Amino acid sequence: MRPAKCRVPIGVLFVMALVCALATLPPATALSSDALAEDDCRSLFGNLHLPVYVYRPAGADPRAIIVALHGGCLHGGSFATLGRRLAELGYCLVSLDMRGYGRWLHQAFGTRKDRQFSYKQSRKDIEAVIECLRTSYPDAPVYCLGESLGANMAMKLAGGSPGLADGVVLVSPFGGPRLFVYPQMLAHLLQVTICPLGKLDMSCYLKRRLSHNREWAREQLEDPLGRNKQSILDLLVSLRSNVAGILHARRIPANTPVLVLQGQKDRLCSPKASMRLYERMPSARKRFELLPDHGHLIVETSYLQPQVIALLDGWFREQETWMRAQANTPFRMADRSDTKNRGRQHRKSALSASL
Repeated sequence: MRPAKCRVPIGVLFVMALVCALATLPPATALSSDALAEDDCRSLFGNLHLPVYVYRPAGADPRAIIVALHGGCLHGGSFATLGRRLAELGYCLVSLDMRGYGRWLHQAFGTRKDRQFSYKQSRKDIEAVIECLRTSYPDAPVYCLGESLGANMAMKLAGGSPGLADGVVLVSPFGGPRLFVYPQMLAHLLQVTICPLGKLDMSCYLKRRLSHNREWAREQLEDPLGRNKQSILDLLVSLRSNVAGILHARRIPANTPVLVLQGQKDRLCSPKASMRLYERMPSARKRFELLPDHGHLIVETSYLQPQVIALLDGWFREQETWMRAQANTPFRMADRSDTKNRGRQHRKSALSASL
């Protein structure tokens, strides 16, 4: 006798995939960004040819480097306001477009293949950027900051490449979605049935779920570098990357400092799921901050709140104090030599893939 087969209606699968993927898809901000001039880019990154944005303090070496990873419909320039505020405090923020986003898609940066999502190659790009920054600023700690999908990418890096970064900041990480149903899902389901690879416009969902503040959400829907239209296949690829980040969270080393920022009014990612994700992290130096007046979008906006900057600055200073207490040479970690060896290997593979 044949075992009974479990049949799940395609509509149910569509709604589940759409909701879960949307939980990490805030659209890109309409902000100007500081793309490096060619000479400056070569001085920092050598022959690494990537769409990179850098915000540096004027006339001084940075006290710390923050490598920022954008959310699901955003791009590296979405961190413009955060980058400039941190630069005023003496930090250097570096962000880049992940493959399939920003200038890869809209300005024909790279090849046609680079217009498609590739989180595997994006991870190699990030590792190569971090190693170049370590070479340029050997005495400065490097932190990885990610929001939404970028937070889950940061967890993959922290858990999969221990020692690559000196700490991680996870903003609105995807631990689980808030489920919702809208009438537009029926039209999108019909569209997927007729044309499975067709692009779906996510704007009708994002304007309601992205932020607790309509002005904040409206700002995000007008960026020409955003990627608000994605196919169901694109959404599933992003969802797979997010799930991988959740699994890697369990592998974050105990000595890696972790800061989690979560908005209490988040309508895309469940704050309770983010707390469960935080509790599963083995780090002995972790901290969870629940922001009562924030939704999903926290750092990739021109409406960046002073309390967020104060939290980040305070946490970075705490790590600076801890590092000074652990070593005679300021900012040097005990495992930095191992990190450099691993970083060189990451850089070689990423350079060969990026050139």
